[in-house]
Amino acid sequence: MAYWETLASYAVIISFLIAGFAIGFGRALNNKGIEQFGLEEFAQAFINAALLGALLTISTTADTVAQDLMTDINTSMTGTAIDNAITLTQHRIDEVNNFTADLAKIGVTLAYYRSVDITLNNISLQPCAGFQGLENTFHTTLLITSLTQLLSFFPLLLLTFTSSFLFATLLAFALFLRAFFITRKIGSFFIALFLGLYFIYPLLIIATPFALSNSSTNNLLNINLPPTPTQIENNGTIYEIMYNMSFVWDNGAFFTTLQDVREEVIANAARTLFSLVLLPYSFFIVVLWFAKELASTLSFNTVVIAV
Repeated sequence: MAYWETLASYAVIISFLIAGFAIGFGRALNNKGIEQFGLEEFAQAFINAALLGALLTISTTADTVAQDLMTDINTSMTGTAIDNAITLTQHRIDEVNNFTADLAKIGVTLAYYRSVDITLNNISLQPCAGFQGLENTFHTTLLITSLTQLLSFFPLLLLTFTSSFLFATLLAFALFLRAFFITRKIGSFFIALFLGLYFIYPLLIIATPFALSNSSTNNLLNINLPPTPTQIENNGTIYEIMYNMSFVWDNGAFFTTLQDVREEVIANAARTLFSLVLLPYSFFIVVLWFAKELASTLSFNTVVIAV
């Protein structure tokens, strides 16, 4: 059994024991008030047991659905929904890290060749001066992607904390609180919050579409780039220099590929921002709203008449 299942079961058992003790103590003292309290708490303990049974059923269903949704990584996942969500989120962050590294490499390369200055007699040439606009685009995209990397760790940390033993105690504590009239509302909220964060939130994360395109980027990184200034000095002729600086390569013009990469990295930056930040943060807000609404339903009172 998972941590939360074991602890929640103990909480339900304790609720029944407290209710039974109150009933027995009330009858022993012939005190109808204490007996009435015990009967009502017994009814709430029974409801808690039913809630625990429902959560166990939801857990099994969520795990099955999560495994079916794990389609964007080449690994067969057999764990729980939240474990699969953690694995998938980490996998996506790793993909973004690789994409950011490639983006930085391209940006540095463009900056280097943009600054190349060829001096021949009294003529100074900067063949790649036009890279300034593209360099700015790559730099801005790199900033956006870096910010996405930073913000994407919140959903991962939230999922990791939710799967921990500490968070598992929340459900047991919530079931125990719900058994008593004074703390019933707060207990119901914690139960609803556990349901939202442990089952619904991971499924929403797994169902979020995410795919990076890197074909043009890989093509660009595999190009034989123009010579360094030291090599240029040894070329000997203006013709050889300008030919090399034209970036002709086997599969097509460099500038066409660079434009394709520009469109690709902008699209990838938008995808990562949407899938790793905007949607997960929105899901978290929805889960909080869901917990608030469900808590009002779960915090109902029961009336049992002692005879």
